[in-house]
Amino acid sequence: MSHSDQSQTPAGFFARGDRATAQSNAELRQQVPVELLQIFDAVSIARNMPRHELVHQVLAKQADQWMHESTLLQRVTRGNPAFSEADGGDRA
Repeated sequence: MSHSDQSQTPAGFFARGDRATAQSNAELRQQVPVELLQIFDAVSIARNMPRHELVHQVLAKQADQWMHESTLLQRVTRGNPAFSEADGGDRA
């Protein structure tokens, strides 16, 4: 592929800048166990909300938790030579 062909290639999903901000939502599809789907349906009915809104709430809450964990890990390991990648130690 020549350089000119690369410039014609659409940006990737994780693109930053104007293209990423222009599209604030993306579709998420996957197969899930029937039991899990039934639980989501039951909870969404009990809360009188569409299933997709419940899934969004659950995913957003989990993403917030991961961001919190990531921030804490970064703060704890910042400047700590015992956790540096340079020593190649196993952290398991």
